Amino acid sequence: MAKLKLRGKDLRAIGYPEGPVISIAMNIMGKNYKFEKEEEVVDLLKKILAAPVEYANDAVLGLTAQQLIPKETPEGMDISPNTAGVPFKGEPAALSSTAHGAERKMSRTAAMKTISQREDTR
Repeated sequence: MAKLKLRGKDLRAIGYPEGPVISIAMNIMGKNYKFEKEEEVVDLLKKILAAPVEYANDAVLGLTAQQLIPKETPEGMDISPNTAGVPFKGEPAALSSTAHGAERKMSRTAAMKTISQREDTR
């Protein structure tokens, strides 16, 4: 009998989401179902994907099923990304990053001119 040759591509083809669940399923199937026919293993994986709650407490397949069960986020835990960035001291908060970069470059240039003028006067 040949060993099971299951690939991540096969799991994605039957609908498994990208992420750690693919490698977990491949490892579990490789260790526990390595001498089974590939069609039988794929059918079992399809059943787990369709109803992961039914397999969540299984000793062998539970870890795969638990990865497929959607995680519940507690209420109020939705965090929106800060798209404006963090304003620096003395900088207006509404300054865009492009304008900020240009202003910083100009202030650096102005500072260098001031320093060179001071050195010239010495």
